Amino acid sequence: MIAMGSVFSVIFLIVCAINIANRIRMTQEADNLVQTLVEGNGEFLGRPPFGQNPELPFRTRYFTVEFNAQGEIIFVNTEKIAAVQQEQAISYATELYRKEKTSGYYGNYRFAAGQMLFGGTRYVFVDCSQELSSFFNVLWISIGVASGGLLLIFCLIFLLSGKIMKPVAESYEKQKRFITDASHDIKTPLTIIGADADVLEMQNGKNEWTEDIKHEVARLTSLTEKLILLAKMDEGGQAPKMTDFSLSDAVEETANSFSSIALAQGNQFTLKIQPNLSYCGNEDLIRRLVGILVENALKYSDEGGDISVSLTENAGKRQLVVKNQSKEFSEKNPERLFDRFYRGDASRNSEKAGHGIGLSLARSIVTAHRGKITVKKDGDTVLFIATL
Repeated sequence: MIAMGSVFSVIFLIVCAINIANRIRMTQEADNLVQTLVEGNGEFLGRPPFGQNPELPFRTRYFTVEFNAQGEIIFVNTEKIAAVQQEQAISYATELYRKEKTSGYYGNYRFAAGQMLFGGTRYVFVDCSQELSSFFNVLWISIGVASGGLLLIFCLIFLLSGKIMKPVAESYEKQKRFITDASHDIKTPLTIIGADADVLEMQNGKNEWTEDIKHEVARLTSLTEKLILLAKMDEGGQAPKMTDFSLSDAVEETANSFSSIALAQGNQFTLKIQPNLSYCGNEDLIRRLVGILVENALKYSDEGGDISVSLTENAGKRQLVVKNQSKEFSEKNPERLFDRFYRGDASRNSEKAGHGIGLSLARSIVTAHRGKITVKKDGDTVLFIATL
């Protein structure tokens, strides 16, 4: 579609440029011819200007109509044209005279008005039917050729794009399968390591080494679970099971589970949940979405800052907004926060830094529900807005 759109735009501009230039050229030549007749008092005087065909006076079909100062017709000359009778010539000229038109097209005729001696007006009409016919022939031929060319290009792109993109598509599929397979393979040794750490604690008691092992195992286990879920959602296979549930209750219950953590950190935690909002979606994934956004707000909020979670409905859309205060947030391109494994500079050196996978999973969850998630900063307030 991108390739065809680009090709269509270029060919469209070329066809327009050719036909506009052709129209301008034809009009200029007609104007020069009409002006020559106006200056010659309705006749060709002498030879045509240099560069013009000497046969021009003999093949040009034209007629003239003259008005006196009072607007009365005093002379009509139709000797140089067979397609127009005297009555038609008078009708054409009278209409233009009343409308005070001095130049332009009247049907297939290019006309111009010139002043005569004693205040009269002479209208000169030049037959441009052949030129106009030639112009429209070029127009339709160029449109036909362009359409045929576009069709041919479409066929070529349609046949070749699959081969061109096949290595990229295969690489992408292999990458997704690798993440899923590797995550599954990692789970077993992590379980063994965690169990060995528990046995060591039972035999020798707790110490800083076993605590570090269990902490890192927990982090890696959480990462592998997120990677497996993210890979499954990105594979675009089986869609998540959608059911009707109380969105208000799901958001409130999930967000409330973080209230004690917020209070322990010294943060002000508030909920503004519109009651009785139902939604057709995957309740487990929506709860995980709320958990990711609230956890992210707690992790990167300023000490003593305000954190709020709101849920509203507007025009049939449910809007979940999670706010937190962060003076250190200075991401120039905040949408990059949703990229997999991306972390901003402010968080990279932080002791609370995660894996950069949570917000990417949040975006996949919202996308699976045909929604949209954005992030923006208003002063010191960072807002994550999920529209479902």
